[in-house]
Amino acid sequence: MDGLQNKYRTGRQLLNSHKTAIFFSAFTTVIGMGTLVFARHPALQSISLISILGMIAVVLVAYTLQPILFRFFITAPASKGLPPYTLTGLARTGGLFLLFFIGCMFLRLLIAVMTLLPIRKAYKKRVLCQLIHVTCKGLIHIATFVHKEKINRTGETFKKPAILIANHQSFIDILVLLALTPKLVMVTNHWVWHSPFFGAIIRYADFYYVGDGYELYVERMRQKVKEGYSIAIFPEGTRTYDGRMKRFHKGAFYLSEKLQLDIIPVILYGNCKIIAKAQPFNVRKGIMLTEILPCIPANDATYGTTYQERTKSISARMKKEYARICREQSTTDNPVFYENLIQNYIYKGPVEEWYIRIKVKMEDNYRLFNRLVPVKGQITDIGCGFGPLCYMLSQLSEEREITGIDYDEDKIAVAQQGWLRTPHLQFVCADALEYPLPESDVFILNDMLHYMSYEHQRTLLLRCVERLRPEGKLIVRDGNAANTGKHRLTRFTELLSTGIFNFNKTTEQLCFTSEEQIRSIAQACGMQLEILPNDRYTSNTIYIFQKNKPEHE
Repeated sequence: MDGLQNKYRTGRQLLNSHKTAIFFSAFTTVIGMGTLVFARHPALQSISLISILGMIAVVLVAYTLQPILFRFFITAPASKGLPPYTLTGLARTGGLFLLFFIGCMFLRLLIAVMTLLPIRKAYKKRVLCQLIHVTCKGLIHIATFVHKEKINRTGETFKKPAILIANHQSFIDILVLLALTPKLVMVTNHWVWHSPFFGAIIRYADFYYVGDGYELYVERMRQKVKEGYSIAIFPEGTRTYDGRMKRFHKGAFYLSEKLQLDIIPVILYGNCKIIAKAQPFNVRKGIMLTEILPCIPANDATYGTTYQERTKSISARMKKEYARICREQSTTDNPVFYENLIQNYIYKGPVEEWYIRIKVKMEDNYRLFNRLVPVKGQITDIGCGFGPLCYMLSQLSEEREITGIDYDEDKIAVAQQGWLRTPHLQFVCADALEYPLPESDVFILNDMLHYMSYEHQRTLLLRCVERLRPEGKLIVRDGNAANTGKHRLTRFTELLSTGIFNFNKTTEQLCFTSEEQIRSIAQACGMQLEILPNDRYTSNTIYIFQKNKPEHE
C-alpha cells in the first residue's frame, strides 16, 4: 500500500522495491516455518502448513488483489482527469441508484396492474406520466447533497404543447426535464429505449426512439400533441464528456416546423459534474442549475425561415447563454470547485488532505485572489506549496496560464500528480531567486516572503517587477511586523508550521517584513501600492503592486 500510495502521491516508483521486499520476507518465512513440516509432532506440522498457506495468500493478495482494487478505485479515474472513488461517494451512489431502481420497479408493477383494469389506455398513460413526473421530482429532491437552482424568468408553465430542447450533459438530464411537467414525452436513443430497468416504462408512456429517422413518427407525435403533450429532445444526440455543448442535429427543428410547435430552450448546468458520462457510478456533490429561456414561436422568423437555419441560429444562441451561465457560476461560491480541490488531494496522506481542507477554508476558498487576478493571462505563483491556489484559479478560468514555483521538491511532486491538472497549469521545483521567471500579468507571493532574508525579499520583488507585463500586478500576502498586537499570533502559527508540525521547510530564520519596508520597495520601483487587511486575528496583509499607467492615458 505504501508503494501504491507513493506512486499516486508523487509519481515516484517505489512499488518494485516493495514487491521485492515482500517476496523475500515471505520466502524466508516459508523456508523457516517449512522445516517444521518434517517434524513428527502433528501440532508442529499443522502450524507449519498454516504458516506456509497464510504467507502464500498474503503474497497473492499483495501482488494481485490490492493493486487491482487501488487501480480501479483510485489510479484509473485520476489518470483520466476524474476524481477517485471514496466510501462516502460509493454510499451516495448506491443509495441514489437503489431509490431509482425501486421507483422503476414500482412503475413497472403499476403498468402490469393497469393492463388488467378496464380503463381507457389514454387515461392509463396520463396517470403513468404523472407518476413519472412525481418520481423524478422526488429523486431530485432527495439528493440533498446537490444544490438545486431553477431560473424561469418568463414564468413558463408548459401548458401549451411545445418542443423542449436542452443540452445533454448527464444521465440525470432526463430526470430534470421530466420533473418540469407531467405532460411530456421524450425522444430517446438506443440504450434508453432498450434499458432493462426503464425501457418498458418509457415504451408504454409513448416515448419515441427515432433511430430510423423522425419522418416515420411525425403523425404519431402529432396525435400526442393533440392530447396536450410536449416533446423533449436533446439536439446533441448524446451526452458530452467535458461539459461543452456539441453540434446540434436538425431533428428537433424539423419536428417544430412539421408540427408547427413553439420551441422552449432549456439550459442545464452542473449535471456533468454530479454524474459524469466517463464516471457514471460516482455521484458527486455539486450544483444542478436549470434555466428556461424565453419561448421561440413557431412562426418567429428571427432565427430563420427553414429548420436548417433555425438549427444553426438557435444552437448559437444556446451556446452563448450556456457560456454566460458558466461565467456566472465560475465563482468561489460554487461548491463544485471546493469539492474538486479537496478530492484532488485525498489519498495523498491524511496530513496533506487536512492541511488543504483547513487552509482553503481559512482562505475563504481564495475568494480575494480570484477577484484580484484577471480571468485571462499568465499567472505565476511563487511559493505555491502543494498548489491549491493554482488549482483553484485554474478551475475558475480556463484562459489563465498558471505556473507554480516552489523549492520544496516533495510539495511540487504532490502538486504535479493532481487529477485536476490541465495543460494550462504547470509546476516547477526551483529557487525563485535563481529561476528565470516567466513574463507574467500577475505574480503572487502568498505567505512566502518571510522564509527569506530582507535582502533576498527585496531582490525577489525587484525581479518580479522586471518581469511584469504592462498594467500587470504583483500580489503579496504576508505578516506585517509593525502590527505588533496581531503579529504575535502570526509568528506563533508560522513557528508551529515550520518547527513542530514541519509543514513548511526553511533553512533561514523567519523574517517578517513591514508595511513601511513594502512601501519603500514600491516607491523604488515606481509602482502604485494598495494595502488591504486580510485577517481579523493575524497581521496578514495584502499588498498589491500596480504598474503606473503612462501620463497620456
